[in-house]
Amino acid sequence: MTDKGQKKPTTRQTARRTKSAPSRRIIQRGLIAQISTALFQPITFFETLAPMRQTRQWLWIGFIILALVGVSAVQQASSQATPDTAEIPTNIPPVGDPFGGGDLGGGFDFGTPPPVDNTGGTSTDSTQTVNNWTVALIEATRLIVIWGALSMMLIVVPMFKGKPPQIGENIQVAIYASLPLGVMAALQLIFMAAGGQIGAAGLSGLVDEMPMYQTADPFLRSLILSGASQTTLFMLWSLMMIYFGGRFLLRGHRITVLLVIIAWVALLIITPVVTGAIRADSADITAPTDDPMPDMGDFSEMPPPSDIEGVMNPFDDMPPDEAMFDITPEAEMTVEVEMMPQAESTLEIEMTPEGMMP
Repeated sequence: MTDKGQKKPTTRQTARRTKSAPSRRIIQRGLIAQISTALFQPITFFETLAPMRQTRQWLWIGFIILALVGVSAVQQASSQATPDTAEIPTNIPPVGDPFGGGDLGGGFDFGTPPPVDNTGGTSTDSTQTVNNWTVALIEATRLIVIWGALSMMLIVVPMFKGKPPQIGENIQVAIYASLPLGVMAALQLIFMAAGGQIGAAGLSGLVDEMPMYQTADPFLRSLILSGASQTTLFMLWSLMMIYFGGRFLLRGHRITVLLVIIAWVALLIITPVVTGAIRADSADITAPTDDPMPDMGDFSEMPPPSDIEGVMNPFDDMPPDEAMFDITPEAEMTVEVEMMPQAESTLEIEMTPEGMMP
């Protein structure tokens, strides 16, 4: 029997502590500092970005980007629109009556000119306002759809490391990666305000110089045109920010993030072509005709008329003296006198002074 007062030996059990993941350092910044850090220090920005539930700066930055892109699209549409008819000035003074007035009085009464109806300006302004809002809303909706599609594609980045997806972090990556597009829209507004004219998007103005573009089928031409229009410095900047966001905020593998970016670029190029937003014209290749024009040769190598067999040169048989023509006024008068027919006269006029007197 064991002594009741004797204590049972206790076995010491040590529980292993699971290593917790290193907590991410979070830095709270102001709105301007957040934008500048995201643009020029993307690695530091995504490593210290606060979660979506702790801040609302991503929402304000999204509104700023939407406003810049929308206003830039409206200004480009307004600058590219050409009026159907020239503007007629309404401050032309009436034409006076040229037949009346003054001290003479009288004249014709043409009446006063009809009054100018200026009530149509209100409807024109309202139509232009509706068109501007339509363009701005279309561009804003397109950008929101882009954010949603990119957020869905970024789900696979943490899943390949065995982690659950974080939709909030994906949305932040998509919005902050669009900051270069907002910078491009702001620069476009400044350029147009200074009197500049926005040309073709991206490198689309150079595709006509590509030999492959000239001989390709319409679908491939549309793909080339879409890819060239997307190729800008700011688009490359945006893709770089997507990579840094996937690597340092979502903690994804390098290859996984690169595959997502490649799929994203392919989606951006193919979608406008499939939807018909970008459509290239068919190649204008002139087919050879069945009856080509005969080769006439070089006219500079043809011999003179005197060397051609069967052709007579009328000046060959003439002596050199007769071949020369005198074009002086005296020579012309002599020729005219010789060519005039002279009538035969039988009267003889005596030119003596007695014969001239009656």
